[in-house]
Amino acid sequence: PDQQKHTVLWGQSRQGTVIRLRDHCPGFENPRRPKAVIYTGRAPAQRFGNEIHHLTIDTGVGNYGACGVQFIANNQGGVFNITIRSGDEGGPIGLDLGYSDEQGPCLIEGVTVMGFDIGIFMKHAVDGVVLDNIRVEGQKVAGIVNDGQSVSLRNFSSKNAVPAFQNKRGA
Repeated sequence: PDQQKHTVLWGQSRQGTVIRLRDHCPGFENPRRPKAVIYTGRAPAQRFGNEIHHLTIDTGVGNYGACGVQFIANNQGGVFNITIRSGDEGGPIGLDLGYSDEQGPCLIEGVTVMGFDIGIFMKHAVDGVVLDNIRVEGQKVAGIVNDGQSVSLRNFSSKNAVPAFQNKRGA
């Protein structure tokens, strides 16, 4: 657990670097037990410098329990210029920032999430998340769900028939 920091994944570009989960991949079939294609650790708040840059994550087809990314960073770090997409619009969450407490501060910038029940999920008011230049589309429940995190949001667009943003409680 002490080594879940300073993890940097840097692609060439969204089009040039695509990480795609195999269709109907074992272990990713149950939406009640979500599992991430990319995972950067859990609390405690020692996840310094975790970053993801310039790539696309695709959860494939038939992976109903697949989250694109479960991300945590503390004091510094973030997600920059990535696309997270579901190959069949299924899956619980595209970018899960709420699976573990002690999130932030961190910056999520230039992110597009396509498909999933929820595009971006946040929870646990601790140190805050800044979202800038965010685009969500094709979600089944909501574009962004915030369940208590302190969040700043700028340059946000949603192409959805469901709520663009739900602030459930707290910050």
